[in-house]
Amino acid sequence: MGEILLGKVFKRNNEIKIGLRRLFESASFVSINIKDLPSFFSERDEDCLFIDASVEEVYLSEIAVDERFLNSFVYQPESRDLESRIDNYIRVIKKLPIGLSSLIEKIVPDRGLRNFLLFVLKQSENVDPWEDFLLSGLTRSERRESGNSRIDIKKAVRLVFSEGGLLQDSMEGYEFRQEQFMTALEIAESVEKGGNLMIEVGTGTGKSIAYLAPVAYACVSKMHQAVISTRTRILQDQLFKKDVEVLKTLPNLDNLRVSVIKGRERYLCVRKLFEVLNMALNKMLDESSSKELAGVILWSMFTREGDLDYLPLGDELRRMLSGNRFDCTRRLCPFFEVCPYYVQRENAKNSDIVITNHSFLFSEANIRLSDGEPEDGESIGTLLPAFKYLVVDEAHELESSLTQAMSYRFEPYQLANTIKKLIKLVRDCFGFLKRHFNEDFLRKLWIKLKEATTTLDRKIRQIVVDLDRERNGEKTTYSGKGLETLVSALTVISDILQTHIYVGGQTVQMLDDVEERDLKIDGLEFEVARVLAEIKEWLKQIAGIAASRDSRVVFVSRNEQCIESLSIVSSPVENDTLMSSIFPDVGVKIFISATLWVYSRGSDGFNYARRILGAGEETDAVRLGTSFDYTQQLRFFVPTDIPDYLPNSLPYMQSASKLTKDVLKIVGGGSMVLFTSYEDMKWTLSKIRGELHNLSLRIQERDDSLTTILSEHRNSEKSVIFGARAFWEGIDLPGEQLKLLIVYKLPFERPDEPLIEARIKHYGKRSFAEGMNKYYYPKMITAFRQGLGRLIRTRNDRGVVIVLDRRIIDPARVYSKKLIASLPPGTNIQAINSNQILRELRRLKKERWL
Repeated sequence: MGEILLGKVFKRNNEIKIGLRRLFESASFVSINIKDLPSFFSERDEDCLFIDASVEEVYLSEIAVDERFLNSFVYQPESRDLESRIDNYIRVIKKLPIGLSSLIEKIVPDRGLRNFLLFVLKQSENVDPWEDFLLSGLTRSERRESGNSRIDIKKAVRLVFSEGGLLQDSMEGYEFRQEQFMTALEIAESVEKGGNLMIEVGTGTGKSIAYLAPVAYACVSKMHQAVISTRTRILQDQLFKKDVEVLKTLPNLDNLRVSVIKGRERYLCVRKLFEVLNMALNKMLDESSSKELAGVILWSMFTREGDLDYLPLGDELRRMLSGNRFDCTRRLCPFFEVCPYYVQRENAKNSDIVITNHSFLFSEANIRLSDGEPEDGESIGTLLPAFKYLVVDEAHELESSLTQAMSYRFEPYQLANTIKKLIKLVRDCFGFLKRHFNEDFLRKLWIKLKEATTTLDRKIRQIVVDLDRERNGEKTTYSGKGLETLVSALTVISDILQTHIYVGGQTVQMLDDVEERDLKIDGLEFEVARVLAEIKEWLKQIAGIAASRDSRVVFVSRNEQCIESLSIVSSPVENDTLMSSIFPDVGVKIFISATLWVYSRGSDGFNYARRILGAGEETDAVRLGTSFDYTQQLRFFVPTDIPDYLPNSLPYMQSASKLTKDVLKIVGGGSMVLFTSYEDMKWTLSKIRGELHNLSLRIQERDDSLTTILSEHRNSEKSVIFGARAFWEGIDLPGEQLKLLIVYKLPFERPDEPLIEARIKHYGKRSFAEGMNKYYYPKMITAFRQGLGRLIRTRNDRGVVIVLDRRIIDPARVYSKKLIASLPPGTNIQAINSNQILRELRRLKKERWL
């Protein structure tokens, strides 16, 4: 058996050396040059090396054990001491079945990591089949049998959140916040009296725990269930991993049942895991993916949720391992009992609180059809329990989430790709089936399928040509006769697809009738059924577009850079009406966000929020302040000497880009420049990036991962983010990570955008101006407030915002006063020329304020 060696890198006589010693021995073992390590280890095949330094720095990725792998897939030890970390890795891995050794030997390419895993597994006393341990740790909740009627919700909230209250003992570094206390009390009151509530709570208030605690006490005392919905999966995970753990330290909440449910595509599919493992064993995966796969197998034996979001996987392997509704055979799957998605579905039914996201919430609301027909007396289409309380966090985003969930989309090029897959599969199947069925019958089916496909191809090409002829920019709205013609063409396509459904169904039936079963037949049958499910989904989308009425807008969307992005979309216009009809049996709905309030003379400021949330006049609305002091923490500049913003205005772009360059030269890293247009961003970068060579520019492309950009930004003191719409909200960069925010123009949507234009008309029954005031301007103000909210995240933050759009201070603009009055109290806008701004920045830098 090999040995575990520890290495510490040091420099001696201008040479990089490494000191090696055995694990748990203090005596020095040997000191050699780094470059001599490969030959040193070539004679020690079974040894493995841990290095107390970054592997990249010492170029030892092949020999050294990859601790990032162990931290990601096996265990995250808290200790900084290397020997303690190794001891913890060994303790955890020793519990795994020894039979994993043969698998590790075949699919882990890194010698050091492979040797370490084998070294530990050989010490295991577990001789059970490793397959039995896959997802054996999944958490399974049981429904609460009785409530605690003695709990007084308001009294409990006061005990928890008041100054010197219970939270102070539960949270390290906790500070009493009046706004958090008031938020919890307002929610407790709504829960007790059974009413709806809209509540705006400033950033840094601790709103998550403020709504979780009263809702949790209500669930425990009254035996009801609650759903918490967030915009992002990241916030879902934060609530579950961080806030819920705090919640369980409070009195009467130690046995609180909480589960997280996401879309099926976020979870590991066990059937696919075995399929990909076979590929790895047959050397059909590259080394990087094979190593990640080994990590997933190890992780699957520890995970309590089976949620792939927690793993650092490449996009391709993630796609290969995750579930989707086209592949899923539900109860027919041999791994159904350990399917993470269905276990989480069952947990949701038994939980006090279910944490989900807006997208999943509206999948539930969308007639609960996502998962097909009821099965064994259970409504598989019902994704969530019959809940009594609904809390919508980041409620300002609910409108866009609802629009996305309730829209129908038909993509001609993608349908053509689906049909190509079906043709290939049917041809492969017929090659096999001709040994079992009449060849003449198969030939007739094949001719029928080919003729239908030829006709379909012609219709798809014709519809693409017609759409291109009618194009008006990237998006074109269809109504009246134009819509009738479009719907007629789609109906023809739908009729043709019935032939593909028929032939595909016949193929599945014949495969099913073959008595001599093997893996190839099962695989073909499954693949044809999966593609048929895709075609049926296209039929559903076409039917949705064809059924469009006055309450929806139909438009064609295209991306100039990608011809295959062409899509026909039908979206709901009257989101207010739609929202008000959703979950009518839910007794308490609480909408919470940092940006629900928009200044409006003569009203409480929640009129816009009521419209987009479908909340009636009877819905209570509360605006609470923030614990931040914007008079001391924020400097807000608007240059008075740049030209007015106009679309494609060269004078504006030249002036704005020059000021951006000069500002970044002074402030440096920890900065972000926000655009509403990729074109404006690219033009600006083309003019200034050459003079910012000492900074690391993180530039958001259309398909870039925000997570990757943010991770790179946090790890660099000289990083500057250039971002578009995705960076306007949901980004948390406290302290030095973000101290300067440059905003190019106010975040107006294009008023001629089909959906925006339709909603302006919907809300402006009397005039276009009415729609602008009721919908368009408040939407922009809410987006601007979200962007500004990226800057000050904690009480100790200080930052500068520079808005390169003079319209914000132009009293002639009808929205200017409304926008300024909607900013956080204490926000002081300084309208001065560019040179004065630069002088102020130099002063703030010199005084170390910035």
